[in-house]
Amino acid sequence: MNIDTEMPRGLVAVLDAAQASLGVTGIYDRKPQDGPGSTAFPYVVYSVFPTMLDTSTEFGFRVLIRIKVYDQGGSKTRALGVLGGVYDLLHRQNLSVSGFNVYDLYQSESDCTVSADGNVRGLSEYVAYAEAE
Repeated sequence: MNIDTEMPRGLVAVLDAAQASLGVTGIYDRKPQDGPGSTAFPYVVYSVFPTMLDTSTEFGFRVLIRIKVYDQGGSKTRALGVLGGVYDLLHRQNLSVSGFNVYDLYQSESDCTVSADGNVRGLSEYVAYAEAE
């Protein structure tokens, strides 16, 4: 099992199952193209960054999970609602990751900004600690 592939699978399983309740049009691992026929707003883009931890007895991982919410309209309300829903799904919850025991998962920071053109971007970062089963 590889944490680089299994952690995103576990994360996407949780987010996909809640897509309708989050009120988003999609869950992506990269930002879709802008322009005619592009993805409707709001949507979520995730990134997963594992770092190996080596203790005196075991190998484990610290995993940074970055959740971005993209929206339009100049108001942060909808993006903050999505981030709040993701918080309820992930913060201090059990995340099932094949081949790994995720023994801690928490939100480390969150922010939401509006650009001059009215585009909204919400960002939450989570930290997970995992060890191979």
